[in-house]
Amino acid sequence: MKKLSFLLIIISGFALSFSGNAQINSMETPDDAVFTSAEGNTIYKDDIFFRKRVWRRMDLTEKMNRPFFAFNNEITKLIIDKALAGEIDIYENDSLTTKMTVEQFTENMKREVFTAALTEEEKAMGFGEEEEAADDWGDWGTPEDSGAEGTDTGAAEETSSVSGGDDLFFPSQVTILEIMEDMIFDRKRSRLYWTIQSISLIIPAKEFETGVYRRVGAFKYEDLVELWRENPDQSIWFNRQNSAEHRNLADAFKLRLFDARIIKVDNPEDLQLEDIYSDRKRALIESVNMEQKLMEMEHDLWSF
Repeated sequence: MKKLSFLLIIISGFALSFSGNAQINSMETPDDAVFTSAEGNTIYKDDIFFRKRVWRRMDLTEKMNRPFFAFNNEITKLIIDKALAGEIDIYENDSLTTKMTVEQFTENMKREVFTAALTEEEKAMGFGEEEEAADDWGDWGTPEDSGAEGTDTGAAEETSSVSGGDDLFFPSQVTILEIMEDMIFDRKRSRLYWTIQSISLIIPAKEFETGVYRRVGAFKYEDLVELWRENPDQSIWFNRQNSAEHRNLADAFKLRLFDARIIKVDNPEDLQLEDIYSDRKRALIESVNMEQKLMEMEHDLWSF
């Protein structure tokens, strides 16, 4: 009899425990979630068993990444156009805390024009002197006459400012993407997720005489997915094997069809691999080793 009463007490305790957990789960809101996976699963903070932040460098000129950078349909083209038009939020860096104005973004997109200084002999010969307007226009009228009736110079200036003008880098020259993503293991579903947090546009160092690359701006990945979904005709991942099976850029990232080497894993000093290893060749080798370590870590998470 005593054993039966003891079992009843234990069962009632379990019942109260399950009912309490049910109430707690019912009180959970999407605000408690860390992110929503590609399959639509919501991952909550308390369900995270393991988390690692990783930065990757994606070279769009590499063969595997060329489908993201097809001719006249570059992944950077739509992003830059919408950013210059002020239709998407721009951030100063991948922390996504400080927004950037369109003017600042336009300034980052400007090309550096270098002109060689004239020697005294060239100046004496008349090089570099501005010619009079009459000589430039001849019998075709003065520059003031170019705004004659039937032309809307104001509209032309507005269009030029939105499109960026002729002094900006072309989208085809912005060939590097820096991807910041989290590696998360969900204890509830016992599986690992890669979730991209931000994508930054970078102009490579070869475009500058200083030999230093330029970070143009950072974008929240969720905003980019929404942009690609709303503009499917301009957001094509080009399938070189079958033109009937092109994919949306959002699907291409979800399927991880890109190749991007690891440049940094979160660390107390916030150093990139190139900062830790002075030799660039050694840094590249360690990048491959880090990729293998993360794969082994995923395997080990399944084996405990």
